[in-house]
Amino acid sequence: MTADINLYPKILKLYGVYDYSPTDEDALPLFPESRQSDIEIAARRLLSRPLSIIPEPVFLAVTKMLKAALQKGHKKPLSADHLIERIIKGRSVPYKGLWFSRPRPLVLTHDVDLNACFENIEKVASIENRLGICSTWHFLTNGRYKLKRAILNDLAASGHEIGLHGVWHDIALGFRSPSFQTEMIKEGLHELAEYKPISFRAPGLAWTPLLSKILADCGLRADSSLKTYNSGWNIFRPMPVDDGRLWELPLTLQDDYLFKNLRLGEKDAKLLLLETLDETDKRQAPAVLNFHPSIIKDRLDWYKGMLERILDSGRWKILKVSDIIKQLDEAWREVQ
Repeated sequence: MTADINLYPKILKLYGVYDYSPTDEDALPLFPESRQSDIEIAARRLLSRPLSIIPEPVFLAVTKMLKAALQKGHKKPLSADHLIERIIKGRSVPYKGLWFSRPRPLVLTHDVDLNACFENIEKVASIENRLGICSTWHFLTNGRYKLKRAILNDLAASGHEIGLHGVWHDIALGFRSPSFQTEMIKEGLHELAEYKPISFRAPGLAWTPLLSKILADCGLRADSSLKTYNSGWNIFRPMPVDDGRLWELPLTLQDDYLFKNLRLGEKDAKLLLLETLDETDKRQAPAVLNFHPSIIKDRLDWYKGMLERILDSGRWKILKVSDIIKQLDEAWREVQ
């Protein structure tokens, strides 16, 4: 997604740099155009529908193998975030960006992919409710589970936020035709209309710049499909799409990477998560964490302990997606 270089001074102001003048050398894209290889895109298109209907245990086994095979060779192209980091590091005085002061925002999300996710929503939500935390839950509207409105209503009544994860778990969504993507997003939003969703995460993190534009056109305000970890984009800071109609909130870390990709035990998973948050904190950037109820159901004590550790650190304030969007919108208006 090529950025108008004239946007860069405004973006830099968000992050504490007020004396920047763009040059042709700085004409980096707002987001990298492509991370996935042609082989991965073809595999996603070929396997997406079969994966959505095979039994869940088989689905989990196959996707585990696919992740291991396809994540090799991913690129880390340069983007606007890397330009910001370079400029900030080259300054002799401390910068004071949007989140200069602690606690910084930590957005807590849950993707509800499977029956095992939906069946364990209440266990995870009850922990958050007891800690006074509200999170954002991304749902499929025609996936493996039937949406039980009573559960969604309970989440909303407790202050949690309902977001969209797609119609079905289409791991090739961002690589399909514009008309198909638009149709799927509009259908999903229609099914969840009573909850006024503003947030989206692509199934399988199947993000493309085109998908961001379509999400904005459909009225969504936030996407969190770009991952910062492992073979991701290495982008930490939120970026505006279409001059702030939608905000990309980079995904800092999620549980399947810790427990499935890396096969970490709870102790090592805790250490890596805290190290990742430390790195994010150093960049004065917000964090976005994602936890699947199907994974956390067997680690509820670990999950509760992690949330308590984050809260007790004083570095972070746990928010919903809508909370950070309000902060970004206000800051964006101020730098116009």
